Amino acid sequence: MARSRLRESAPEEQEWKAYYRAVYPDWWVGRAKTLAWSSYDQTLLDWLDARPGEAVLECGIGTGERYALRLARRGVRVFGVDLAESLLKACAANCARAGVHIALQQGDMEALPYDDGAFDRVYCFSSLWYLPHVEHALREMFRVSRLGGAIVFDMMNAFHVTPALAFLAAAVKRRLGRSAGRWRPHGPWEIERILRRCGATWRLQGFGVLLPTALPIVGDRANLARRWRLTDVGLRDSPLRYLGARLVYACRRST
Repeated sequence: MARSRLRESAPEEQEWKAYYRAVYPDWWVGRAKTLAWSSYDQTLLDWLDARPGEAVLECGIGTGERYALRLARRGVRVFGVDLAESLLKACAANCARAGVHIALQQGDMEALPYDDGAFDRVYCFSSLWYLPHVEHALREMFRVSRLGGAIVFDMMNAFHVTPALAFLAAAVKRRLGRSAGRWRPHGPWEIERILRRCGATWRLQGFGVLLPTALPIVGDRANLARRWRLTDVGLRDSPLRYLGARLVYACRRST
């Protein structure tokens, strides 16, 4: 079936994406190596529940170190797409060192270069808020998943204090003459309107409810959500989950 065509984008959007194509990769290659595996990461993979032999797509695969390599070692047929060619080259090198194969493709998440219904499962972790149009990306993720397939993603919550602090840090960087990419958090009701339009069913959990997950300068050392089990686990499914710093959606394509 026909693949999606890349939409015409405004100059502002082109500049937005140019940062993540050319500037962000240099930062991320070093950053990925310093991140420890967390209970949050494990929860994301548990929700994805990818099985050996299944065709699974990671949108925004980066260097592959966080999730894709782990899945490939389990016998999952992993595919990965990313906007940045340099990150895909780093991912290919990581695959060679690990002795696994991942089918890599350069492309835009807002217009995925795959056929309709190509994958059993599709996921996107810690990436969707870097896109100008999250609805385009989500529609594409549903398009390339098979009927009944799983789509799992997380979103930075616009109703939480963490994005406000991050925006402040980015503004300070720009005032100091340093580059800072654009990004956009989204509220749960906005995301759920999109999911309804995609014909999806979903389950939602909130992480870091009521607590900052990072602060400017000190970064993850200020992540109080990792210190208190009540906020890390006890509130994930409560009515307060809509106030989590990260919202995790496990969806099914039903139409």
